[in-house]
Amino acid sequence: MKLLLVEKDDVQAEIYQLSLSGDFDVETTHSFEAAQQVVATSNVDIIVCDWEIGSLNATSLSANTHRDDPLITPVIVVVSEDNRESSMIQAYNGGVSYYITKPYKVIQFTETLFALKHQLLTVRQMRVDSKQNEAATLSAKTDSALYELGISILAETVKARSIEEIAKVTINAFRLNGIQVAMEFRDTNTPVHFDTNLLPCDDTTVKVFSVLRKQGDVYRFGRRTLFNSTDVSLLIKHVADKSGGAYDTVLSMGKMLVPAINQQVKVLMKDNALAKTHHDLLHLSSRLQDAIFSVQRNKFNVAERLATNLVEALDTDLQISLPFNQVLEMVELGLENVSDSERDAASLEDFANLFTGIEERLKNRMLDMGVQTDSVVEDNRDEDYRDLEFF
Repeated sequence: MKLLLVEKDDVQAEIYQLSLSGDFDVETTHSFEAAQQVVATSNVDIIVCDWEIGSLNATSLSANTHRDDPLITPVIVVVSEDNRESSMIQAYNGGVSYYITKPYKVIQFTETLFALKHQLLTVRQMRVDSKQNEAATLSAKTDSALYELGISILAETVKARSIEEIAKVTINAFRLNGIQVAMEFRDTNTPVHFDTNLLPCDDTTVKVFSVLRKQGDVYRFGRRTLFNSTDVSLLIKHVADKSGGAYDTVLSMGKMLVPAINQQVKVLMKDNALAKTHHDLLHLSSRLQDAIFSVQRNKFNVAERLATNLVEALDTDLQISLPFNQVLEMVELGLENVSDSERDAASLEDFANLFTGIEERLKNRMLDMGVQTDSVVEDNRDEDYRDLEFF
């Protein structure tokens, strides 16, 4: 701590120097003019001076050392033989903090200076602690906001019914908090990319995903970071935070957020796979019922035509009289022999292919979990059966 001594008497100045140099960084001047120059060019904490030196008094130092921050304004301690009340009032009104009259007790004088030093150090440390607390509080608020962001993203992705909705929820939430991100969703065919504006990523960003998606769960390059999971990757492109605190929090939060989003994507794929498979089975059931009805109707038509032809042949053309029970036996025998082997074989093959397709879809979606979404353009399910002929 720097103490400026303003004393015209060299002997008294030397006494001050010897008694205070062990606890203060003491600098000595012999006039207020010189003291003003020292105060203007360096940080002085305490000034010890006489009330008057030449034509100036101690208030001249106060007038020239006034600063906006009281903690960096020097404390002026006057030690003078002038014990007039008017001088003391003038000194206190002019910015002097302590006015000590001679003769004085040396121990009390030095204890006053030491107490003043302790007070200044304590107040300055309190200011440092206050700034640190403010910084810690701000950091905690930032961390809390970012973790709340992650929780809100997960809550919204649970409601999403497509990867487009998941991407929209995630990217928009990050953007509203000053963070620009891009996402990649992978399936068994072609990865799907979403940039900050929810449009497809440019070729450079796509290349970043393709090169770094297998470089571990977290890959940092510069101020960018790529988080990877089995089916989802999240690229942190820019964080609007100069202090760096928010960036570190994003890294911590992203390590937990991306695997959770990936799990939600898997759940979504399961739901979509079950929904599509259920649709296929309902469609197949309907076709089977139509086919069974068609077979029954065809058999009835064949039996009716056969019976009619036999009756006409027996009654008109052949003119042969047969018992009625023999006629029924001939009808039954004709029904048993009515078949179309080629059409039956084709129908069975069509059904086998259809069931094989459903089995493969279940295997791919439920076990391998390739990405499929409801947002994809609806397939025309009739196209799957255009070439099928039933009986």
